[in-house]
Amino acid sequence: MQIEKFQLILGSQSPRRKELLQYTYLPFQIEVFPIEETSSKVDQAEVVMDLAEQKAQVVFDQIKEKYSNPIVLGADTIVCLDEKILGKPADDKEASEMLMSLSGRSHDVLTGICLLSKKKKSCFYEKTKVTFEKIDHDLLAHYISTQESLDKAGAYGIQAYSLGFIKSVSGSYSNVVGLPVNLVIKKIKDFLEQSEDTEGRWRKYFE
Repeated sequence: MQIEKFQLILGSQSPRRKELLQYTYLPFQIEVFPIEETSSKVDQAEVVMDLAEQKAQVVFDQIKEKYSNPIVLGADTIVCLDEKILGKPADDKEASEMLMSLSGRSHDVLTGICLLSKKKKSCFYEKTKVTFEKIDHDLLAHYISTQESLDKAGAYGIQAYSLGFIKSVSGSYSNVVGLPVNLVIKKIKDFLEQSEDTEGRWRKYFE
């Protein structure tokens, strides 16, 4: 019996997500088409899944004729302090304010994922709790000077200079970077209806 072949498409220009998706050991292509990144949802989990779905949908609509059988992976990551969603800071001043609001506290990082093909759709999310040490003013100044804050939700990226004030991480580390690799593998297997396969036969579905 001939196996139905798919093409995995990452709908993100993030170099961090590209690197993380490589850890699935699956072949993939990158296709990116921008969206406004706004959601009418209120619940944080619904917001991040909605944004991931929007990203997957716009990519799928643009490339569905280019590939024979694409599965588009859309992703979005948000930082949540209590009921507030912290986006990307506009400048150094806003970045400093965001980081000081997180200083000495715990917050949640949610990544929403949407898998979208011609026949089906699956949206899910992962949540990780991150706790900051109280950030010394000199450390804050040094961190802001790296400019790392400006393209990161919540004004920090966990994989680099911010490690100086991150006290603990409870949950998936890769989720905070931008893609929960372990969960993505499980959900892709579920998407292919191959959740019980432990021998890796499901990987032959991708080209």
